[in-house]
This record gives sequence, structure tokens and C-alpha cells, in this order.
Amino acid sequence: MKAEGFTRELGLDPRRLDDAAIESIRQRVRNAGIFVSSLDLGGNHIDPDPAKRETQNQYAMKMTELAGKLGVAYTGGLPGTIKGAPLAQQAGEIVRGYAGKYFR
Repeated sequence: MKAEGFTRELGLDPRRLDDAAIESIRQRVRNAGIFVSSLDLGGNHIDPDPAKRETQNQYAMKMTELAGKLGVAYTGGLPGTIKGAPLAQQAGEIVRGYAGKYFR
């Protein structure tokens, strides 16, 4: 499965997979009898740098789409951190980030 990107260190990069590669992965997983319970969204969704935050959030959306194409029902991850910021500020960024962008 390493050839398809399934490694502990690297994960899958949905930006580098076309539909044929995704179908190949789906078939190989099925043929190997592996059950994939979730895909990791990774990264820092509340990065203080707006460009990095946007890149990560776009990646997470692509991973969610990839999960659907692979028949994986769940995605998971952590929101990230703003180094040195108080917990209340970070929690507020998490709520603003997700509520404002994805839940309108």
C-alpha cells in the first residue's frame, strides 16, 4: 500500500491523486481485505497566518472529498494551535473558523 501513499509518515495527499489513482487505491484496499475507518485531516486549522490556515482548510476539504470517493465514512483530526495564545483565544478561533466558514 505504500506505493499508493498509505504510510504512517506521509498519509495520502488528495492534491496529487487523480480519479484513476483513487480508484486504484480503493480497489487495492478492498482486495487486501482492509477496512479503513477514517482519514486524518492533519495540520493546523487555526494557524495565525491566514494563507497557511486557508491552505490547511482547503487540504482538509480535499481529504474529506477523498474519504467519500474511497468509501471511508469518517475523517478525523485536531484543530491545531496558536503558539503562546491563551486557550480561550484558541477555542474562539476554532469556533470562528469552522462556524464562519463551513456552517452558515
